[in-house]
Amino acid sequence: MNKKTLKGLLTSTLIIILGCGPKGGGTPVSKTVTTAQVSAPSAQGFEHCPVGYGWGSDFNKKVVSIIADRTCNPKDRAEAAEVAGQSYMFDAMKPLLDIITQEEDESLKLSAIKALSYFNTRRVLRPFMKLIEKGEPKVRSAAAEALSYLANSGNVVAIDFMKKLANQDDEELRTIALISLGRNGNFSAREGLIKLLKHKNPTTRGDAIEALSIIGDESIVPHLIPLLEDSDLDVRMKTCYALGQIGSREATKPLINLLNDKEPSIRGAAAMALGLIGDENAIPALYEAFKKADQQDRQSYAAALGYFGTRVFDIAKELSSSDNKYLRRFGIEILGRLSDTRAAPLLIKALDDQAEDVRITSVRSLSLCGQNGVKAIIEKFPKEKSADVRIEMVRTLGYSSDSQSLPLLVKAAKEETDRVRAEAVRALGYFDDPSAEDALISALKDESEWVKESAASALGQSRVKKAISALIETLNDQDLYVKTNAARALGLLNAEEAIPGIAELLKEQNENVRQSAVSALGDIGGDKAIEKITTALSDEKESVREATINAIGMALGSSEVENITGPMISLARGLKDENFYVREASAFNISHIEIPYTKEVLESLQEEMNEADDILVNEVFWALSTTKDKKISEKMLNLFKEGNFGVLTPIEEAIANSANEETIQELKKLISGEDKYLKASSAITLSLSSSKDAEEIILPFLSSDDSFLRMIGAMALSNCGGKNSLEPLKKLLSDKDEDVVLSAIESLQKISRQTGDTGMVDSLIQLLDSPNRKISGEAAATLGIIGDERALPKLIEKFKKISIKITGIGCGYACSEISQISYAISLIGGEKAVEEMIALAKDPNPRTRQEALNVLMQIDLEKVKCPECEELIINGLKEETSLYNRDSLISFAGKIKFQKSIPNLKELMKEADRITKSKIISAIGSIGDKKEGKFIAQFLKNQARDLKYSAFNSALKLKYAGAVPQIVKLLEEKSYDLFNASILESLVDSPDKTTMIEGIAKIAKETKNKSILIYAAIALAALKNEGSRGMIEKRLLKFGAPGIVFDVISYLYGDKTKGNEIFNTLREIKIGRKAGLSTDLAMIAFRLSGEEGKEYLEKLYREAKSEAIAQSAKYYLKNP
Repeated sequence: MNKKTLKGLLTSTLIIILGCGPKGGGTPVSKTVTTAQVSAPSAQGFEHCPVGYGWGSDFNKKVVSIIADRTCNPKDRAEAAEVAGQSYMFDAMKPLLDIITQEEDESLKLSAIKALSYFNTRRVLRPFMKLIEKGEPKVRSAAAEALSYLANSGNVVAIDFMKKLANQDDEELRTIALISLGRNGNFSAREGLIKLLKHKNPTTRGDAIEALSIIGDESIVPHLIPLLEDSDLDVRMKTCYALGQIGSREATKPLINLLNDKEPSIRGAAAMALGLIGDENAIPALYEAFKKADQQDRQSYAAALGYFGTRVFDIAKELSSSDNKYLRRFGIEILGRLSDTRAAPLLIKALDDQAEDVRITSVRSLSLCGQNGVKAIIEKFPKEKSADVRIEMVRTLGYSSDSQSLPLLVKAAKEETDRVRAEAVRALGYFDDPSAEDALISALKDESEWVKESAASALGQSRVKKAISALIETLNDQDLYVKTNAARALGLLNAEEAIPGIAELLKEQNENVRQSAVSALGDIGGDKAIEKITTALSDEKESVREATINAIGMALGSSEVENITGPMISLARGLKDENFYVREASAFNISHIEIPYTKEVLESLQEEMNEADDILVNEVFWALSTTKDKKISEKMLNLFKEGNFGVLTPIEEAIANSANEETIQELKKLISGEDKYLKASSAITLSLSSSKDAEEIILPFLSSDDSFLRMIGAMALSNCGGKNSLEPLKKLLSDKDEDVVLSAIESLQKISRQTGDTGMVDSLIQLLDSPNRKISGEAAATLGIIGDERALPKLIEKFKKISIKITGIGCGYACSEISQISYAISLIGGEKAVEEMIALAKDPNPRTRQEALNVLMQIDLEKVKCPECEELIINGLKEETSLYNRDSLISFAGKIKFQKSIPNLKELMKEADRITKSKIISAIGSIGDKKEGKFIAQFLKNQARDLKYSAFNSALKLKYAGAVPQIVKLLEEKSYDLFNASILESLVDSPDKTTMIEGIAKIAKETKNKSILIYAAIALAALKNEGSRGMIEKRLLKFGAPGIVFDVISYLYGDKTKGNEIFNTLREIKIGRKAGLSTDLAMIAFRLSGEEGKEYLEKLYREAKSEAIAQSAKYYLKNP
């Protein structure tokens, strides 16, 4: 918040505290007081408190009462409106709406419009549109500006209205609309925005530049280049950034000329734009400018040169040996950004540099230089005198997590300098080792608060159970941050014995401590913790009450709770809180907990159905929709019919979820009505319902004269369309409105999957040449999903064309474009795609190699022979200078199960950094040579946690019997980190099933976490362990597990009828909120069920009505 805004708010605060003046002028009925005499919210409160919390509920009520009081001076009401808007006081919505719909004072209306614009709520859509159509000029412009904010956030109704305004005669309205549409990337605004580049107002020119940069069409570049010489500095800077994002090399020369500009900000912006464009013709100019520049400019030039990647290696090398310490530092900084294998010796050499900042820069980069870098830091650490350098050394050693650095870190945790000790303690948190854990526990008694804070945090993140008693003692520490971190750590450790100690923190004066305490109790969960949590529901601070609600939700959702009624009533109480953030949190938690609602909850939910806050209402409607109560459904529908919810909102899913036959008939009536937006919303809702004639009713939308209705029709048919929709949707691919085209592409993608029709492929291939990035990108993705090889030549041509632009680290829009093309090529796959990507993976440009390797990693290679792949890997592991590409080659070796690469991988292991080591371990596991089981098993005892976890997964894949006891032990100790869906298949395939069952059964019996219990239960069911069935089903009931879990478990135990039930349920799902956990569990169950499960997954991919479920089925078919 800037000083001007703050000053205005403080002035407003005085008015509100003293009371408003009488209507018609005058002063508040009170003696004059100075700001110093009034306890107004501080600047710090505005900047650091959560929005709305800085004021307090009494103040909020006062603000709302002044806005609503028509006897007050309009100026005072306007001041109150400004405070309400900037503080997001949703309770002020109704009086603010009353002002703009019922009152005449223009100045007051303008203030109310501005205040309402902050809320970004769909409730203002219709009032704003009415003001734009019938208001006075100033009011119309203000309402249009406010509506544009909603459009910028993606509201389709606001965007549609902006399209209408873009064709208005009123210049101001047209300008607002064009800029708004451009900021949404709407190509139709392009020509209008180009005209605005010549507008007399520099702010308008600047806004037009920003909007055009988002559209991103290269043909815009010639229109932007002249603005590099604009009279306004801000316009020139925005032009530089726009040209960098668009990435056209046509701008290279004009930008190079600006490197000599008199303005430092322009020189920096031009340099950054050249880095993003990546034209290597700019490198010499940037280097020369860098050498001549002062300290401030050099930072910009160094950053720009760093964008060029390995192509500036020689320049960075030269700089690193300069006589000038500043040049040396920048050279080392650039080398560190390159991720180049050749940089390591130069970075290690810089550890001996006389300049402290050069040594610091070198140390920061050495984390990627493998064991040689670690050894160099360990060797230099005892001799290093600078505390700042030592701090960086300790930080880097922690990040590298190399076991040889552990003794040094343990020793550094006892150093004289508290900052070094604190950093060493943080670094020790990366290790799983008794010496590291003991050092962390000892650090809890350190004299420095920094050290104790770091120790408590590291113990929680590492989940060191033997630290529980020491952490409980630390709850009594005098430092607020120390006790806060200790509470959080105990929460992560699920330490039930800490509940009394943490509960004591709820009496602390500091609200942050109380907030952390309730969050920690929520993490621990269970009845005892909830009993303590609920005492904070009456806390005076809104932030604590919100945290309390979230903690109750966490405890109910993830832990074993006997008394469910009490916590649910507490959540219902939260719905009646005077603070809307607390109410919002209550609604969210209620709607996400699959527990039957009590009477109190249902009553409270219904009271919130007409709230102003969109997020709150979305959650309330969804929660109520799950009850399937006929009277509640009727209330929901009646509110829906008022037309204030907009279009394409979660309300439509909720109405569809609760829909009965009466609801469906009402929706059909609304579709035939005159209200355009209610008609559109009803069509979407009907398409999500169980209506059998939805397709027939919605098809006429596609031939509407209104582009908005055509777009909505296409979107709705993606939910309910079939063969009858194909031809009308294909025609929309040539529609003049880009949003209609995009919706048609999305709908065809889904219907093509269900029907097998590929008649739209030729049209989609043509759309790949569209100058509209959104259309070409969506067409590429759809072609990939359809999987038709006819699209490959054009996609590969585009890949090559775009990859030329991507030559460094920065690449503007080219990066996102090539990602879409890469995704499409990888989905289509086949020998031609592999052949082309193999060739590109040998390209001189490291970024082209990187993108080609990314495609190869995603292509399904099971049915494609690729002898060149092996050659690529062997040569690449020896010659590749890019660390990123080398890591990709390592993963690729694992993907194609290239057994002959194992010796090369092991050789790399000797000098690799932590990230590369993890990738090598994972690759060897994926290759599947069981003889490597012993090699992998040694890393199960590694002190570096991520190496240990990689070894855990690889040992499971290799089915190495000798590792099973260690795997089970790790699973028990680190179940929170390790027990997830991705390992279930490997657990079930264990060579030592007896040991595995015993371990998993123990976890299922003792865990306090619902997710872990569910995964353990699925594993035991897939292992057909009948002895544990009664126990796990009993525990799942206590944890309130959803019904789908019991169906999945019954299916895995052998009840085949459940498989068909699960399949039918998933196939019919259209609504996103119905998917999630149930989808994943079902997919996993099918994956664990052999050929029968595979058939279910294949049918789901073809027949699922939800695209998300179809793609999930496809993923589980291809990936273990």
